[in-house]
Amino acid sequence: MKTVLATLILGLIMIKPILAQKSDGPMVKGYGAVHDIPNQDFRLDTGQSYKLVLEVGRGFEDKAKTNKLFETAARFLNMHARNGFSPNQLKVALVIHGTATKDVLQNQYYKELFGVNNPNAGLFEALDKVGVDIYLCGQSSISRGVPKEKALPQVKMALSAMSVLIQLQNEGYRAIYF
Repeated sequence: MKTVLATLILGLIMIKPILAQKSDGPMVKGYGAVHDIPNQDFRLDTGQSYKLVLEVGRGFEDKAKTNKLFETAARFLNMHARNGFSPNQLKVALVIHGTATKDVLQNQYYKELFGVNNPNAGLFEALDKVGVDIYLCGQSSISRGVPKEKALPQVKMALSAMSVLIQLQNEGYRAIYF
């Protein structure tokens, strides 16, 4: 009896980390790993469409890693796709400014500054494939020395982050600020 009980306890201890593991996809593969949440009390209305604009004005010290705030777009898409939303119900835009501006540089320029290839390049490609719009604040672009010609090809130049945020919210997007 003690052996059975010990085996059961050991099995539960070993399976817990497996159940708690995050995984990516289905929309953005390789990025945006999330946990599956069983038995949710707050029920999502999968008949609605979600339009999200993520304002990202902060870069991080470790330039060899993706900007985790950019990856929020992939997490949002993956978690909602896993929970009954079709891709055409999910619209996401990133609005980038401030210290996050240099995180949009093409590899050759990023490597000159930070000594590594831009880890955000693959993420931007993956986000672009699923229809995420990526806007760069023109004011930050100029003040931080990142002209459109040096930005990753998925990046669209805007007059300002403020302008994009206002217009997209007027179009029904909900803003989340980081």
